[in-house]
Amino acid sequence: MSNNLDPSHHYLRCKRDDGSECTVDLTELEEALNGFDFLEYYFLPATGRTVSVSIDEALDDLDDEEEQERLIPEDAETLPIDRIDSRTRFEWMEEFADSVHSITVRFELTEALRRQKPFRNFKDALLQFPKVQELWFAFEQQKLKAAAIALIEDLDWEILDVVDDRPDVNFSEPQDASVHAPITEEERTWVLRGAWEIAQKGGRTQLALLLKGSKNKDLLKHRLQEVPAYGTLSLLTIPEIENRIDQTIRQGDIALVRHGDLPLIALTPEGWFHIQPWAHREEVRRATMMNESRLKEIVFAWRNRPRDEQVQLLEALKSLPTDQVSPVLEAWSGVSGKDMRSRIEQLLGRHQSH
Repeated sequence: MSNNLDPSHHYLRCKRDDGSECTVDLTELEEALNGFDFLEYYFLPATGRTVSVSIDEALDDLDDEEEQERLIPEDAETLPIDRIDSRTRFEWMEEFADSVHSITVRFELTEALRRQKPFRNFKDALLQFPKVQELWFAFEQQKLKAAAIALIEDLDWEILDVVDDRPDVNFSEPQDASVHAPITEEERTWVLRGAWEIAQKGGRTQLALLLKGSKNKDLLKHRLQEVPAYGTLSLLTIPEIENRIDQTIRQGDIALVRHGDLPLIALTPEGWFHIQPWAHREEVRRATMMNESRLKEIVFAWRNRPRDEQVQLLEALKSLPTDQVSPVLEAWSGVSGKDMRSRIEQLLGRHQSH
């Protein structure tokens, strides 16, 4: 490399398709790919430099011929450089958001990209997380570098050397301790059962407090201290429980969904499949403990559930004692459709005969 090169820039040493060598200013090329709307950018194969010209000047053929010759020598071969388009930038942002280890940050970035003006919202979301913002700048820079190298390779030039002292960033490196304490199957089960209790009603913090067995007033207000999942992970700290929750989210069993300004916990189809038998048994057990008025509300809601879920609820009732089941079956039969009523009355008759 020549000693008169700008030490603050980065370079590529290349071999052209005719066998001659050339030094390409990588920094200039990246700046062109990331350029401004009011400039046009050109790559000069003869020198390996990238130049920019004001669009107005490009259209007017430059009034200052001396300035034009300084930028683009007469008869020089020029290759126009297209800036990175919005679609590609959006895909970069999606890829970066998916790579973020923190569930909270990932959720905020992903939600920003789903709203109108995603570029502005993504930028605003990053302002809340300065360290993640730094990672994004490094991620974007690596993408620009890869695009610049690809542009040169598309000329059928061989890259002999890359002179670039910017450090590589490992974006896949976990940023919390959860990977060092993998979630157990028992912990996963209780996270899912707790998620079922607060699905679409509470967020990640409330789920952690529930599993911890906290005396939080919101938990007590909704009588969540009475549910089976309450305090089941009490031996763990809140950060450790949150790590278990985040692992369950990464495994695809629960998710965060936005409700207004709040991210709420929701079971995914995979998570629901895992706890569905238990959830149905728990649901019918609670129904047997309700007064007549509340029981009518419950069975009326059951009538609007998918048919297969109604059948599974009916199966769950079979495991309970007759004196507990009969009031539920009688109330349900009174509001159900023809097919389910037949099934319910068949089970009811079976219980009454015993």
